[in-house]
Amino acid sequence: MEMYGVRIADQVIQVPLDKLKRHPMNRSRKIQDREQDRVFVADIKANGILEPLLVDGEYHVLRGNRRWGAAVKAERKTAPCRMVAGAISKEQLRKLIYRDNNLRDNYEEEDIRDIVLREYGEKAIMEFLPRGFGAKNNTRKPLSRTVEEELGISESYAKRILASLRREIQATQGKKRHPELKDEERRFAMRIAREWEAADKEEQRSLKVIQKLENGPIAKARLKKKNAEKEARALGGIDRCRRLL
Repeated sequence: MEMYGVRIADQVIQVPLDKLKRHPMNRSRKIQDREQDRVFVADIKANGILEPLLVDGEYHVLRGNRRWGAAVKAERKTAPCRMVAGAISKEQLRKLIYRDNNLRDNYEEEDIRDIVLREYGEKAIMEFLPRGFGAKNNTRKPLSRTVEEELGISESYAKRILASLRREIQATQGKKRHPELKDEERRFAMRIAREWEAADKEEQRSLKVIQKLENGPIAKARLKKKNAEKEARALGGIDRCRRLL
């Protein structure tokens, strides 16, 4: 059989529970309803695991962590498992572990944010545009769509998570570029800021004086020059008239 392009052995084998391991990518999920969980454990105790777990060659559980956990609580000894029969890419592994796991129902949002950050990294997230158009060069699939396809959450939710992570990364990078100032550096920075503010106020006052002059005497002088140039055209232009002076 095959799932997301990954070959899976048809044979079901019984694996001792203590031989199974949680995959590093697979987080413990929250318990929504403890009574529902209790009923599930009781069912596993009475009937066993009906749907086999999916494990890799090192017996990491890729699918079926809840069934495995219930079997442990039910004090069963083994669990039926199917084993991945070939190599798995990172993309295929994400789909196997997350895609059908209903992340929004089974994990807190903080856990989902951690998963996205860990799986795709700061570089890819910083290339994600806040409005969701994908990579800055627009030559590959938008990251929000990749997250949707691999983690099984909606693209709109993926965009919101990515934009939020992007803002946090930007803030963290800003702190790294501008570390906390020492007392001496802070005093020096404050003196520079005061000098800049004083110079800016002086500049604004000077601009107001210039504006008044332009609206008053300067404007009148410009108007007189314009009228003189207009009347001098019939006599050969203002330059010819000035040469007569």
